[in-house]
Amino acid sequence: MPSSLADIVDKLVPELQERGAYRTEYTGTTLREHLDLPEA
Repeated sequence: MPSSLADIVDKLVPELQERGAYRTEYTGTTLREHLDLPEA
């Protein structure tokens, strides 16, 4: 069980990225693109 935010960042996130459950990079350059929202 993670005991701090640092544990999550240092241990959990890389494991999730390796399993393909957490993105490793973003596809766009804006928040709208990152969240895959339609253009207004």
